[in-house]
Amino acid sequence: MNVIEKIMSYLGLEESEDDEERSEDYENKNYEPFVKQKPKVVNIHSNSHIKVIISRPVSYDEVTMICDELKARKPVIVNLQDMKPDEAERVLDFLAGAVYALEGVVKKISSGIFLVVPSNVDIENILAGDN
Repeated sequence: MNVIEKIMSYLGLEESEDDEERSEDYENKNYEPFVKQKPKVVNIHSNSHIKVIISRPVSYDEVTMICDELKARKPVIVNLQDMKPDEAERVLDFLAGAVYALEGVVKKISSGIFLVVPSNVDIENILAGDN
């Protein structure tokens, strides 16, 4: 024992084997008792600006582009008036399936024009005469 160890022993400041084991356990578990964690913040207004897409497809092949916009959580107005009736029906069927999978809604606006929205968009009907 050297002089410093004797003084520490006399003052009761020497490290026992139990203290060394506890110190090793503490270091192995990587404790950081005085580190404050940042609070988690959730932004409930994540999409304050919504872009509405207007699509006027001329062939069935364009339906996947409309679905990509829906997957990106954007509402789409689809004008099928320039398409052949059988092809327009196929497009509408495809969109109905996609909207169902995305838990969205398809609303008819007029003959051949539909509003297709994903689940993050609510549609509100305001009729003339309603207050």
